[in-house]
This record gives sequence, C-alpha cells and structure tokens, in this order.
Amino acid sequence: MVKAVVSPEKGAKRAKRGKIGSAAAKSIPNFTLYIFRVLKQVHPSARISKMSLSVINRFAHHIWCPIYLLTHSCTSRQLPQ
Repeated sequence: MVKAVVSPEKGAKRAKRGKIGSAAAKSIPNFTLYIFRVLKQVHPSARISKMSLSVINRFAHHIWCPIYLLTHSCTSRQLPQ
C-alpha cells in the first residue's frame, strides 16, 4: 500500500493560512440566533433568507454598539439620568 506524501511546502502554507485568518478575524457580536428565535416565537411558519437576516443583524449591531460603548466608557456618575 502506498501512502500519499504531502510536501512540507503545502503543510506550511496551510498552517500559515490558518494563523493569518484566525488572527485577522475580529469579534463582532452576532444577533442572528436571537433574531431567528424571536421570529419563530412571533411567526412560527415564517421563513427568512440569509441576506435579510444579515441586514437585520447589521441593523442590530449599529443600534447596540454605541449603547455598549457609551455605558462602558463612562462611569455611573457621568451617565445622563
């Protein structure tokens, strides 16, 4: 039985590619699961496409990020009441 031999160059490229991809990815909050759950609670028979789910996810991200940054950059005395 002959075993396939992988050249060290290909293995190095794969390892290098994996490190670059994982280091370059930023942690962005993902609301798609929560959006889908709420949709199924409100309209159980309704469906949603990936594109429209992506649009709603971006909308939720744009709404919640400034609120998160405001609350975590200020102390409780600086927040408006």
